[in-house]
Amino acid sequence: MIDKDALAQMKPSAILINTSRGALVDEDALTDAIQQGRLAGAGIDTYEQIDIFAEKLPPRLHPLTGMENVILTPHVAAGSVQAGEEIYLTGIQNTLDILAGYWPLAENVVNSMVAPRFSLRER
Repeated sequence: MIDKDALAQMKPSAILINTSRGALVDEDALTDAIQQGRLAGAGIDTYEQIDIFAEKLPPRLHPLTGMENVILTPHVAAGSVQAGEEIYLTGIQNTLDILAGYWPLAENVVNSMVAPRFSLRER
């Protein structure tokens, strides 16, 4: 999805951030764009080629791992205390909303096409 052509459309001052799926970004094209100064840097939390969880260390080194303008994280943000608290509180609020007869807030509904088994009011 984010390949050489997509990266070519970005400004040289842009920083690509990927927290979704590693396969969405062509890591080799990203490396080329950064090395050639066509992109300012990257923040990557998911990977396709870079195995930061390799059982045998060191993992296969990818050029992105040594770049000063690239930040690599191990896709563990959901495991933070803050994320856990937010998940807990959002779940409670969604449950209270449904018990009161309301749909949860739109930003908390992943698939709005799912029809409830009983009537819920919009806010």
